[in-house]
Amino acid sequence: MVDMVTSSSAYLYGILAEMKERPVSIKLPKFAITFSWGDLKGDLSRLGLSLPFSPEAADLSGMCKGDDGDQVVTGAARGSTFLSKVAHTAVVKMDEVGTEAACVRIAGEN
Repeated sequence: MVDMVTSSSAYLYGILAEMKERPVSIKLPKFAITFSWGDLKGDLSRLGLSLPFSPEAADLSGMCKGDDGDQVVTGAARGSTFLSKVAHTAVVKMDEVGTEAACVRIAGEN
C-alpha cells in the first residue's frame, strides 16, 4: 500500500473520498515511561557543542540570577560562567483520562 500511495497521489485521494466517519472503540494499555540522561556533556561535545563547557572560552554571564559578570566572590574576581553538566529527564504517562508529559533539563553552572 505504501508503494501505491507514494507512486500515485490520485490513489490516496480516491481512498480519502470514499472514507466515512464512524465511532470506534480502541483499547490502549496504560503506561508510564521515564527517560533519564544523567550527564549529556560528552554527547553534546561530540556533536560539536563544546564552547559552553569551556571555562576559558565560555561566557554565560548574565544568565543566572545575580550574575552580572562583574561580581566579586569572597574577595576574588569571579571567573566566567560556563556549564559543567547537563542532565535531562522526560516522563510520559498515558491512562483512561489522557496523556501527560513533562521534562526537566538541568544545566550545572560554575
